[in-house]
Amino acid sequence: MADNENGAEGKRRWRLRFSLRTLILFVLLVGSAGGLWWRWEAWYIERLLRNEPNESFGGAAFSPDGKTFAVRTETHIRVWPTTGGGQPRVLTLDAPQILSVEFSPDGGTLYACCQKEKDWNNYYWQFWETRSWTKRAIVSDTWYRSFSHDGKYLLDSSHLRMANVEDGKQVLCVGKPTGAVWGFFPPPEGEQAQKINAAKTLQEYAEHAREFLVSSTVSGDKRVAATNILDTSTTRIWNLISGEKLSEIPVVERAFRLSPDGSMLSTWNETEGAYSIWDTRSAALRVKLPVPGHVPVTTGVEHYEAFSQHGKLFAASREGVLRVWDCGAARLKYEKTIDLDGYALPQSFHDNDSRMALIVRLPDGRQCVELRKSENGDLLARFNVHPDFNLAPFVLSPDCSRIVMPYNDFDERGSLVAVCHRRRPEQWWGVAWLPEFWLTIVFSGGLVWSVWRDRRDDGARAGMRS
Repeated sequence: MADNENGAEGKRRWRLRFSLRTLILFVLLVGSAGGLWWRWEAWYIERLLRNEPNESFGGAAFSPDGKTFAVRTETHIRVWPTTGGGQPRVLTLDAPQILSVEFSPDGGTLYACCQKEKDWNNYYWQFWETRSWTKRAIVSDTWYRSFSHDGKYLLDSSHLRMANVEDGKQVLCVGKPTGAVWGFFPPPEGEQAQKINAAKTLQEYAEHAREFLVSSTVSGDKRVAATNILDTSTTRIWNLISGEKLSEIPVVERAFRLSPDGSMLSTWNETEGAYSIWDTRSAALRVKLPVPGHVPVTTGVEHYEAFSQHGKLFAASREGVLRVWDCGAARLKYEKTIDLDGYALPQSFHDNDSRMALIVRLPDGRQCVELRKSENGDLLARFNVHPDFNLAPFVLSPDCSRIVMPYNDFDERGSLVAVCHRRRPEQWWGVAWLPEFWLTIVFSGGLVWSVWRDRRDDGARAGMRS
């Protein structure tokens, strides 16, 4: 009886007593497991950056190497390092409004398009050399939106014009604009050129020139352009490097899009309820992608489409339904109903075609940026955007591991810009990228070993007493 009581007392003593080593390992395990629980998100806000008081987020751009990014407001540009802290480099312009900011393809130049004296027909351009941050300015009378593929020209995709970066002068391969949305492409020749040169007013120019741009678009690599011309029945494809016409596609449609490499053009036919994918070099129809259950409508319905980076997938959104087709197999992979008015942006697909980014308008009017799997449309992450932004502006880093986007609208303290970082991958096993995960594994093993040692030591001491 006494032996049994002593044994029971020993067991109770072991349950109540831990060594200092075991207690320390237990506390460390709880801390690392708690950190793992709270920190595990596929995407998280890495940093919040504040602009000056009453300055709103206007857009951002990453450098080609992804090491820096520029954030623009109405009057300032701030250049931040992508990783780490520190203060930004502030670039100030005396302009009513900064309209766009972009790095050149080689990363050596940063430019800003600025509105001149609140005149929508006059703009000037400010350039900075990114190594020394010295600046120079050129003046232009049009809104050139981006660099050309080689960074030597400024490209205006609406009018299909180019200007030299060095002096701002227009190059010959691009025509003269005739209004806010009209342009002329290619340059006139022969008798038509003589008539246009003789014209003294804009009206006379319009009377003699028949080929006016209705709409145009440029491929992601800035090497190919497509134009819809007034009073013609074709869409023309142009090589922006040589200025030569590549082909004429026998369809006229204002809503069209080029693939990133310019090899394919998508058009929409409301009557047939199908997207057509054309080869831009041969003008041959590659494939038709019908929309299931489509009912033709007379009123305009907004629809947005995008090719994947490698052209294998085609995504389109109409009336809140996202559809993704396999272009090679000509089959609909899936369709997803978005809450309201979800639509894919031109830069929606990541570089490996595995993910796509969408801007989605929620039922309560708020907007968010969504990341989804390209294969099945499953939601990977959602970032809410302040409701005062009519369109959720965001920019992906070149390696698609970070998103820069507005966090709130501006107030007297200035607007906040969120830098969201991705722990790869978004699936559950992405916890392996967290240091807390490995600390939890180590401390769990250490605690099991320490408890076993405590129990063995207690048993040894109990054996010596008996």
